[in-house]
Amino acid sequence: MKNTSKFISYVRTATFRALGFFFLITFVTGCASFPVYKIPKVEISAANKQSIHYKPTIYISIRFMQNLSSGDGKSNVEVTQPLPRLKHIVEKTAHELEIFNRFSFESHHAKNMDYILEVEMLNYGSGGAAFLSGFITGLSGLPPCG
Repeated sequence: MKNTSKFISYVRTATFRALGFFFLITFVTGCASFPVYKIPKVEISAANKQSIHYKPTIYISIRFMQNLSSGDGKSNVEVTQPLPRLKHIVEKTAHELEIFNRFSFESHHAKNMDYILEVEMLNYGSGGAAFLSGFITGLSGLPPCG
């Protein structure tokens, strides 16, 4: 009887220590966030802009691919939902850089442009790992990052 009560006491103590350690780790760890979805900025000085004598016309083709399974190239699936946002970011950057005479996202303009720029973004990883990390972050009780 005495050994059983010691064992139960030991199990309780070990369980509380493990839970305390788990909650301490989840409370202390944080996550990286980028405020207002800002991305690193590329600076082109005014002197560099003035040295560009010929500004080409370009057609910009944008594709967003997603692969949350095995990671092989055969499982890539094209997703159209994030395209408007990605298009807005590319358009804003092209306007700020001022290195193109004219640009278009319309495919029927491609034959009249000097260059074709193909932008392909691939979101890949493991769906299970994303779920697990989201689950752990949700358990921490901290407000969401961002």
